[in-house]
Amino acid sequence: MPVSEQRLAEIRELSNHERVDRMDVSAFTEADWARFDAELDAETLAFCRNTTDPEELHAFAQTWNWDAGHGVLETILNNPACEAATALHIYWHAAPEWHRQFADADSMPGGDPEDVLGFLSRIEARYVAGAFPRGVLGFDPADPYGGGQGGSFIGVYDELRDRFVRALPQAMYQPVEPAR
Repeated sequence: MPVSEQRLAEIRELSNHERVDRMDVSAFTEADWARFDAELDAETLAFCRNTTDPEELHAFAQTWNWDAGHGVLETILNNPACEAATALHIYWHAAPEWHRQFADADSMPGGDPEDVLGFLSRIEARYVAGAFPRGVLGFDPADPYGGGQGGSFIGVYDELRDRFVRALPQAMYQPVEPAR
């Protein structure tokens, strides 16, 4: 069953801190912000860890604020309800083709403090091994917004092709069709 608009609004509050938009924070002290952030982080992790609805996990991933890193998304990927479409969605939003120009963290300018290469490698290994079930969701990296709306994730970094030192597994390029 698709995620209701009300539930989607609740998920967005967690996935990109929209809750603060409906609060009066004008009198917040640093301690108030620290408490608020800790509460929201705990609630977000609990959601990602405990949600059993694949569509809610996917909605979270779709609205995730990547400025906050990928640690929370790794929690989703470890949730048994995470479907292949969600894993592939997360993978492509981490710009795997851009990262093809680096063999390892040491070859990245400034290193890889966020361990994005490790994150991508972990997804690839699990995805190729079939760790993520096919289910009600679909995702196509060549048509991520559906209906031919454009915005393919494939080939975005082709101008860097002469720098590529790694290949992505072919399975990562294949669309995930919902199971019938």
